[in-house]
Amino acid sequence: MLQSFHIVPVNVIQLVSLGAYLLAILIFANQPRGRMLVIYLLCQCVLMTTNFAEEALGARSYLLITPVFTLATGPLVYFLFKNLLHANRNKQERRLVHFLPVLLVLPFTEYTQLVIAFGTVSQLIYFAFTVQLVGFYQQASAEIRADVNTCDLQWIRTTVVLFVIFALVDLVRLNMQTYNDTSTKALWYFIDLVWLLAINLYLVVKVHNQPHLEDSITQAQEITFNEVDKQSEDPTEIFNAIHNTIMQHYLYRQPRLTIHDVAEVIGLGVKDISWAINTCGGYNFNEYINSLRVDEVKQQLQCEKQTTPNLLALAMNAGFNSKSSFNSVFKKQTGYTPSQFSKLI
Repeated sequence: MLQSFHIVPVNVIQLVSLGAYLLAILIFANQPRGRMLVIYLLCQCVLMTTNFAEEALGARSYLLITPVFTLATGPLVYFLFKNLLHANRNKQERRLVHFLPVLLVLPFTEYTQLVIAFGTVSQLIYFAFTVQLVGFYQQASAEIRADVNTCDLQWIRTTVVLFVIFALVDLVRLNMQTYNDTSTKALWYFIDLVWLLAINLYLVVKVHNQPHLEDSITQAQEITFNEVDKQSEDPTEIFNAIHNTIMQHYLYRQPRLTIHDVAEVIGLGVKDISWAINTCGGYNFNEYINSLRVDEVKQQLQCEKQTTPNLLALAMNAGFNSKSSFNSVFKKQTGYTPSQFSKLI
């Protein structure tokens, strides 16, 4: 029998979260890129519902399910970002294997702290994989795009960091439950649920508003060259042709230049261009194009050393499309910020 109905502020947050997640599911239901987000939000709905049932309706006295969600969170977040970054190489059946531990521990939820301990290890492993995936996507983007520094990956990094911090704090809370008094547990739990709701709403808004991310990982894999096949070719000749064409046409001034754009102008394959730049310049495509942009800014600063230069205007003319990426790239390549460099001239 269910115990008498008893609702507290935490339960209100659970119901608000449930309503918000259901609304988001309706928004993304027919969007292919939101498929994993919908699955993730459905699991959040199940979690909020079971939490409410266990706490407000007294279902915990005969059925305890929520501890198993600590084992599901890691794979869910990992595959969510894998979907957003177009890294879905595994078949659906292989993904399901990652959720097998959830079923295996379901009959043993009475050993709550042990299940939470396993969930702690699982989440840390999958969050590490997620961070690695974001880094791999950025490296892949650098092989094909000149604007990788301004491709809006910051919101993805921010979301991953928020998830990691939340998970660590929540895992501490869960593992400290047996030591905290009732009021401390209630307050900590309330803050955690509000924080989780805020992260999920941030994620939903960003996925909805941000432009569709390029499938950079697949494109980078497609231009991977075979060193054996290239042994008989001279990369210097190809690189010189690439460099001369880019400089003559000022291609580097295009803010969103890609290796495919260069290939179209030059008439070479993207694999040849990537191979020549990597071999002769020691750069990836992004670093190479940005080095040309930095060189132009430095030349303009030399020409305008008698006046106060408009650094942002020079950066924009050279192909940068944000102040932050310009400052970051310039300092990385010269060791100075643009302002510091202009004072040295």
